[in-house]
Amino acid sequence: MGEESIRQDKELARAAIKGLTAYAEQIVHQGKDDEIRQVRSLVDALSLYWGVDEKRDWTGEFDERVQQARQRGSIPQRRSSMFRIKAVNGLCRYAEEMASAQGVEEIERILELPDVIRRMGKAWEMCQSDIENACRKIEDIVKSLQAARQTEEIHMQYRGSGIDNEQRINEFNQENAPFYIVDHENGKYSLCLAFSFLEGEYEHFGQDAFDRYALEIGDPVMDDLGLFTHGNGYEWQTVFEKVFERDPEGGRIQYDCEAGGFFCYADSLSLLEDFGTRFRAVCMDGKKFAELVSMALKEAAEAAQSQTMQM
Repeated sequence: MGEESIRQDKELARAAIKGLTAYAEQIVHQGKDDEIRQVRSLVDALSLYWGVDEKRDWTGEFDERVQQARQRGSIPQRRSSMFRIKAVNGLCRYAEEMASAQGVEEIERILELPDVIRRMGKAWEMCQSDIENACRKIEDIVKSLQAARQTEEIHMQYRGSGIDNEQRINEFNQENAPFYIVDHENGKYSLCLAFSFLEGEYEHFGQDAFDRYALEIGDPVMDDLGLFTHGNGYEWQTVFEKVFERDPEGGRIQYDCEAGGFFCYADSLSLLEDFGTRFRAVCMDGKKFAELVSMALKEAAEAAQSQTMQM
């Protein structure tokens, strides 16, 4: 992580801590001591996790501010919309970082954040869409972690029951169509999506998202030969990499995509089962997948343009 990313994370952490403290001051006279203790725990976790202003006792300041609010018996002044949005964004970033660094071990901690954000949003009379977008983002993170935990539990069952790789691959291929895994019998496995093999309900799997992207940037959906202008294997790779850009295991994946299909390799069957299951879940959510396609391909296009200008 670069210095600028660290600086931005610390800034968001500070915003979240200040927002949580202001919220606790606001509800201190509402008989919500359990909620205040929960918020205090989050303040403590945020300040420790990123080492935000290490010489500053954020939890001690929280206690002092809450105690002062109890004594004066008045509600603190209303905060700006920018202050509130930054606080919510800080909690979202905390969820992302915990998921990336700690994984399934922190599901319960991450899962409590949407409820806190919704309560804060209601108390601050924030725009409902802003609140739900933030909560949905965190809930999607939790779903991915839960899928990963479920996959790991299945793998443990496999190891305990003596189920071999062939049976695992067959079960994956049945449950995660149209993706499929191939054992190359040399210690390598591949996760595949071959477009020419798509048929029936999966004939144009995921294509709608790429068609929307084409229309969004002013390209025709199909060229003069009747072929889709977007959605080749290389673009699928770009989206796949975007989904797992913060996953520390992503570096173990190798790619061999082509115009007619998405193909990636790894020396771990478990890794491809995990990534394949999670990626398919993203693809099956049409709206979310379309947003990811647009974001990933635009970022890739901007990066390519910037690199060209520097040459």
